[in-house]
Amino acid sequence: MYPLGKLKKNEAGLAQVWQSNNQRAFLKNKIMMNQITKLRLTFSVVVFSTSTAFCQSDLAYSNNSLENQFGGKKERTFSQRNGNLVNRYFDNISKEEEGLRAVSKNGKWGFLDSKGTLIIDLKYQDAKEFSEGLAPVLSYNHWGYVSKSGKMMIPNEYDDATAFSDGLAFVKQYGNWGIINKKNKIVSRPQFERVSPFSEKLACVSVNQKYGYINEKGETVIPFRYEKASDFKNGLAAVKTPNHKWGYINSEDVLMIQDVYDYAEDFEKDLALVKHKTKYGVIDIKGEPIIPVIYDQVIKADVDLYYVKIRNKMGLLDIKGSKIAELKYDMIGRFKGELAKVSINGKYGFINQKGEEIIPLIYDKVEDFEGELAKVEIFNKNGYVNKNGKELFVEKEQVSQKR
Repeated sequence: MYPLGKLKKNEAGLAQVWQSNNQRAFLKNKIMMNQITKLRLTFSVVVFSTSTAFCQSDLAYSNNSLENQFGGKKERTFSQRNGNLVNRYFDNISKEEEGLRAVSKNGKWGFLDSKGTLIIDLKYQDAKEFSEGLAPVLSYNHWGYVSKSGKMMIPNEYDDATAFSDGLAFVKQYGNWGIINKKNKIVSRPQFERVSPFSEKLACVSVNQKYGYINEKGETVIPFRYEKASDFKNGLAAVKTPNHKWGYINSEDVLMIQDVYDYAEDFEKDLALVKHKTKYGVIDIKGEPIIPVIYDQVIKADVDLYYVKIRNKMGLLDIKGSKIAELKYDMIGRFKGELAKVSINGKYGFINQKGEEIIPLIYDKVEDFEGELAKVEIFNKNGYVNKNGKELFVEKEQVSQKR
């Protein structure tokens, strides 16, 4: 645990501000108060696992004109605020693909367009995203494909179905997967146990619990001999060889990066996460280490940075492996508005993408920035800070009345 050190803050001055009702002249700042009333006062929690950063859902729900629809009127729109859907009436809302998103209410699925109009009625048992003009939909316990106009283009006759890619889709019948084209013509009969979408003209599939690759004609181009395998990215695919180790092959089934790893992920922007024994690191497409395999955790951030962890301390590295933030933090959150919350010894503040502590770690609680302000708490007092660290403290009752 790295010591925080003494905070260079006029604590006595702060106490006077918090304890005196007569020294809050800055509450008259109408612009900041207007921003406060717009904030959603919910915490965004980031939980770090061994290889993944999880955050609470970005979906939020509120009243809007879809109430008219379920009241029997013709209005069929949803409202959108801060990039998040805010319709409380839908039980599920998928991501938007090709201008449409699948939505459900009371177990029935349909599709909304980007303006919020219900283009395809809520009538399916299940639905998946659109791809290449078609979406898999479940009706009468079988899957088929619907067009953006709502017309059934491929009848519901499959036990499961994937999205189309390069004019082909995997469909499941009799317990195995096969391939069809958009005319519902069988390209490859059902024979595969597991399948993955086509990537770089090849698809990873399994037969008899061994993995290999097929082309768009359904022909085997890389034999079924791998224990595990992933999609091709940047000309390489991660595979677990008969040696029980992970390496990377090219489309000719040549081992380009030796099978020395206990785990390996797909390449993204010519970089891939790998694991050796209990340690993680990052390699480039030539197999050269960019981030040495010495960390207990390595997690890709939303920006071009990596969270790294040794024991219970976190830091930041850039995509070249250079140190951005020291391994001294108990927690580093997601970057929002160029700033991320951090904590040491139960005190919170904010750093920027250069690793600089823009807002000192003096607060008992903080929330992510919403616009120009972030909610903070210190000495049981609630308030806000802007991105320059300027503070605005108000009583809880005042915040409640303002909202």
